[in-house]
Amino acid sequence: MFGPATEFKGIPGGGGLNDVSCTSASDCTATGFDNRPGPVFVTDSGGKWGAVVDAPVPVTALSCTSAMDCTAVGSVNYSGQPDPFYATESGGTWGAAILVSSPSGGSLSDVSCTSATNCTAVGSDNYAGQPIFATESGGTWGTATEIAAPGGGGTFNGVSCISATNCTAVGRDSNGEPIFATESGGTWGAATEIPAPGGGGTFNGVSCTSAMDCTAVGTDNNGEPIYATESAGTWGTATEIPAPGGGGHFTDVSCTSAMDCTAVGTDSNGQPIYATESAGTWGTATEIAMPGGGGGSFFGVSCTSATDCTAVGYDDNGEPISATESAGTWREARVLHGPVGGGFVNDVSCTSATNCTAVGEGKNGQPIYTTESGGRWRALTALSVPHGRGGLVSVSCTSRTSCTSVGSDHNGIRPIYATESGGRWRAAIEIPAPGGRVGSFSSVSCTSATNCTAIGSDNYGSHPIYATESAGKWRAARQFSAPGDQFTAVSCASATSCTAVGSIGGTGIEPIYAIESAGKWRAPKVLDAPGAGGYFTAVSCTSATTCIAVGTDGNAPIYATESAGKWSVVAEIAAPRGAFLFDVSCTSRMVCTAVGDDLNGLPIIAVASA
Repeated sequence: MFGPATEFKGIPGGGGLNDVSCTSASDCTATGFDNRPGPVFVTDSGGKWGAVVDAPVPVTALSCTSAMDCTAVGSVNYSGQPDPFYATESGGTWGAAILVSSPSGGSLSDVSCTSATNCTAVGSDNYAGQPIFATESGGTWGTATEIAAPGGGGTFNGVSCISATNCTAVGRDSNGEPIFATESGGTWGAATEIPAPGGGGTFNGVSCTSAMDCTAVGTDNNGEPIYATESAGTWGTATEIPAPGGGGHFTDVSCTSAMDCTAVGTDSNGQPIYATESAGTWGTATEIAMPGGGGGSFFGVSCTSATDCTAVGYDDNGEPISATESAGTWREARVLHGPVGGGFVNDVSCTSATNCTAVGEGKNGQPIYTTESGGRWRALTALSVPHGRGGLVSVSCTSRTSCTSVGSDHNGIRPIYATESGGRWRAAIEIPAPGGRVGSFSSVSCTSATNCTAIGSDNYGSHPIYATESAGKWRAARQFSAPGDQFTAVSCASATSCTAVGSIGGTGIEPIYAIESAGKWRAPKVLDAPGAGGYFTAVSCTSATTCIAVGTDGNAPIYATESAGKWSVVAEIAAPRGAFLFDVSCTSRMVCTAVGDDLNGLPIIAVASA
């Protein structure tokens, strides 16, 4: 049975969780939203829920085939209408959201994956009002396709697949009746109605344990939770399950055998409920105790055995909740903690595929950081800073436990740095700007734990500045270049060899670079850009004389390459209209990856390969 539901803390302003997928009793991933509003992910690894992580776009549902391999779906409004999308997590890293081709746009409401590269998503299109499905096969997604439904239209709310070509989808048609549709051997049949009490209803979720054994749950027109079971390929009529308060609805179901399922939802009292089928017999719906005696709702459930499940949702306070069943007993979930009011992350530095550090600024105005170790992200943590407030904008790590981050505090805007040594972060420290002016750092690059270079500007951009750490000691910031020049990024190949990029000041805007050689900075040089000018936003160097800088000229992304100390002319990169590159990382002279977005708000990637 369920124990009390418990709030998650650390989601900015509260929020909710609407779906969960578990690959073991102690490895789950949930998705939902915060009250900014913004989409979020949170992962339970080894029985410990990690910190809440921002999702790239709002997510409706997800399906995981391992603890670090999931697929999420939903809809985004980039073109004036909802468009379906998917996003994939591979080896613990989430990729960008990618649109699914659809004849008339639409949205995806659920997804089911049978392997990391074979998934089926369902939903509805925008104009025809028809149920749709889209299939990923071998890592490639096909176009969304309509399925005929009684009454001329409808929507799918849930899907469950037992193989790459055998799935069942459920929802509601235009007649107001629950429907199902079955894919067999890769071919979908038309949607079919299932009679429900009260003259109609809707199915919200489905779980299948074989190609011909499924259970669907939802609500009928009497306002009661319902279920319907397919046995050996034949569906029965929908049946009501008594719920406290005289009514309610089920939102999701998870089955571990043809006769062992758990459904979750909300009753008429506004309390989260669950009901369990054991050996083919359903019990009545049961309320779950809520923090402070309030109400709430469950929206997703995932079971790894008949007696091991996790349910997620949110309570009346707008806080996400989770309840976990272990060996038949539902236990209270653990609480996530983070900085008060949340915040945002500006930069990340990784020393391996599963060891990274991200930095930013909390909504309470303090610098924040979070660390991923062995693939697990920890809760966001605030750093003390002079005068109490400030933010970090760039970080560079030379090992899993040695990082340096830079930014500015709110004491008239003064440059600051913060250092992690041996896994422990120290308080942020101000660095004097030239002439006592105020200023800020925009980028940092480290070649060892005690040798770094930071760049930025003083006096609100009047002069570019740099500061150097040598053998663990930072020197005061110094000016270099002309007033008005802006340097946005730096990359160092050694303690005394760095390259900074940005844009020239004055009446025009042109991309510039400056080189530090043997510890001395040379005067910046201008690189002509196509069109009316442009500027660099990022640079990555693999040696003292080999770098790639990226940016924009106002029309398209641009790049320039330094080889053996000589810079090429600036060239445009073919990309969607209005695309912009924010960062670049190179692993060799000819292999680089740049990232950014376009005018539609879609993430973009540009790859340079030998």
